Amino acid sequence: MKNFRDTGLYAVVVLSIYLCFFGSVWFFGSLNGADWSSWWTGFSWEMVNTEELKQIIGL
Repeated sequence: MKNFRDTGLYAVVVLSIYLCFFGSVWFFGSLNGADWSSWWTGFSWEMVNTEELKQIIGL
């Protein structure tokens, strides 16, 4: 049971460090005027080359 508790504590600490790091990057980026929403591209099935995938798989 001690191992399970230590593993859980490790996961919480690592998640907290990641959240602090990426949160600070996002926060200070927004303070400096970086618009992170323009970096995301919408997904479309036309972006997937199904003919090439069929050749790779062998269908």
